[in-house]
Amino acid sequence: MELLELGAGPGPARFATADLLPALALVHQVDRDAGLLELGRRLDPTARDATPAVRLSQQVADLAHLDPLPPADLVVISYALGEVRPDRRDAVIDRAWQAARLALIVVEPGTMPGTARVLQARARLLGAGAHVVAPCPHERACPLTAPGWCHVPVRLERSRLHQQLKGVSVGFEDEKIAYVAVARHAVTRPAARIVAQPEVHKGHVRLHVCTAVGIEEVTVARRHGDAYRRARHARWGEGLDAPLP
Repeated sequence: MELLELGAGPGPARFATADLLPALALVHQVDRDAGLLELGRRLDPTARDATPAVRLSQQVADLAHLDPLPPADLVVISYALGEVRPDRRDAVIDRAWQAARLALIVVEPGTMPGTARVLQARARLLGAGAHVVAPCPHERACPLTAPGWCHVPVRLERSRLHQQLKGVSVGFEDEKIAYVAVARHAVTRPAARIVAQPEVHKGHVRLHVCTAVGIEEVTVARRHGDAYRRARHARWGEGLDAPLP
């Protein structure tokens, strides 16, 4: 299996997929900053192996002008669209989709402008015949309207060195991301996706979920048994397969 990481920087997608894709054999990274690519190579614990299990290839180039892109089974473009001129973003998405044999993932900061870029890419990809994998449980227009927007927080643990470098004392930080994952072929999607922090109260949990019919507010009470126990441990961004009351 091959991974193409666009706007790779130090290669976060390479590290994120290390345990998820056991068949991964080649990672090709593209970034305009040679220093960041080199940093990623130095951080890779397998880079000095005589015969690494995953072969790493790197290319210094500007995504806005690189055409065509090398093909790969999975293409990831992360935190890069914001650095591309607005009039060139569609072309970058088009080339990324053409390069993807199986799937493409677009990730941006979970701000309103970042989400807008993801939604623009989503619409472009759906128009090209892509099938949404996540986070949307449907392929209709996004039902979230201002002041809300589709994003999810991801908690990152900070090492002591990380805390010292950032001049902070808290051992974690919450990074908000917006993303869309699409595939060449249709997949089974969850029935709903939690789009806000679950509100856990005494005896009931209130969930805000995105479904095929729009944004719904669901209250799950203690009397609902297993559904209540699931709701108490549900997390923002989680897909829900089992029906809720």
